[in-house]
Amino acid sequence: MSVSFIPSRGLRQGDPLSPYLFVMCMERLAHAIAGAMNNGMWKPIRLCRNGPALSHLFFVDDLVLFAEASIDYIVSRVRDKLSGWKAKTLSLAGRITLEKTVLSAIPSYSMQTTKLPKGTCDEIERLIRVKGGMGMKKLNVQNEAFLMKLAYKLVVNSDQLWARVLRTKYKGDWLSDVGPLVNCVVNLADRDNLPRQSVSSMADSSGQWRWDLIIDKLPNNIIHRLAATMPPRKNCRTDTMGETSDHLFRQCHMAMAIWSSLIKTEKLADFLTRNFRDWMQINIASPGYYVHEEGDWDLLFGSIIWLIWTNRNKRLFDPDYFEHESVLEKSRRLTLEATRAMDSALSKIQLSHRSSTMSDIWHPPPHNWCKVNTDGSRNVENGLASCGGAIRSSNGGWMFGFSKVIGVCSIVEAELWGIHEGLSHAWNLGERQIIVEVDSLEVVRMLKENSKRDTIFTLFGRVIELFNRD
Repeated sequence: MSVSFIPSRGLRQGDPLSPYLFVMCMERLAHAIAGAMNNGMWKPIRLCRNGPALSHLFFVDDLVLFAEASIDYIVSRVRDKLSGWKAKTLSLAGRITLEKTVLSAIPSYSMQTTKLPKGTCDEIERLIRVKGGMGMKKLNVQNEAFLMKLAYKLVVNSDQLWARVLRTKYKGDWLSDVGPLVNCVVNLADRDNLPRQSVSSMADSSGQWRWDLIIDKLPNNIIHRLAATMPPRKNCRTDTMGETSDHLFRQCHMAMAIWSSLIKTEKLADFLTRNFRDWMQINIASPGYYVHEEGDWDLLFGSIIWLIWTNRNKRLFDPDYFEHESVLEKSRRLTLEATRAMDSALSKIQLSHRSSTMSDIWHPPPHNWCKVNTDGSRNVENGLASCGGAIRSSNGGWMFGFSKVIGVCSIVEAELWGIHEGLSHAWNLGERQIIVEVDSLEVVRMLKENSKRDTIFTLFGRVIELFNRD
């Protein structure tokens, strides 16, 4: 590389120096991308789980960049574009034109290859409607049309590179070093039937191989390989498209196996078909309606629902996930732990309540003395304060009670006003041996230290005067 220089003239199209400058810039860009990847600022993509990281492709006169991105960026781009129109006065026709030509193009590129979440499509449509948008097509329908077009190309152009990559990625061989199992079938006549069956269909509901369907079709070396391999689960509609809450939590074979072991036989049909919202409310509010043992059913029911949801997401998005404990076993364990934790917390609360109750018991003053209990309060919204209190004799008898609306002041001033009023009433009752009891440590410290503050100097002085009065 040469030292830096300032060009004195531009390059025209076809200049022999232009390709060299382009190559130099591309090389520097490649170094910058590699540095960003090492720093974690650039996340490349992988075509398969253990495939190489792909961040960029450079051609003679073009380049393609690859990076992981969130779907949320589409909504952000629409929102940013709309915010730029606030200061512009647009007619109805102008808004419709801009929305159809500009906003519709923002999600189109992503929708051609990706199934956007329905919530993302709804949010974009909501933003457009808020701005007075009209006449736009339903984004989720457009998304499905784009994906159908892609699926058509996948079938028609099956020999192209991108089609072969997708088929390899999403329909890989079950035993990678063996190849497709259909090619290992001993009887050639059976090969036409096996491609219509998935590997998971060769396993039963308990997760074991159905050897009666396998042992006569594959050679012994493949049978031995399968015997040492855990069969896949039957993933019924565990993809992100088309799944519903009702299917996930009730109709899925895994969920039905759990509920069947817990629900009363005569109630099982109603349990599996009742309106989903009512179903949730009944199980939480009426534990004994469906189950044999209603103790802690609300906790167990909630734990099962939560674990079904989390296990589904882990199976979909965590390639290394392995279920060490069944949903039902883990739900019972979590319910037991929650019950013990609540019992322990409740016992501590009761002990704390008993101890605080003992310390908060009112103790009568000595003989021939009276006790003044006062308190102040302040509304944090408008600053209005008030005070009140009670005066009782040495035998606990009621002598006098009072309250006062003060006005706008601090909480410390409200506490001092309560003491002032209590001492004044006790003095007017003829009491000279008085004990004052308040719950403000700051006010007690002020009175003990005889400290003064500018805003309450007069009030504080009056309180000290009442304390020192003979």
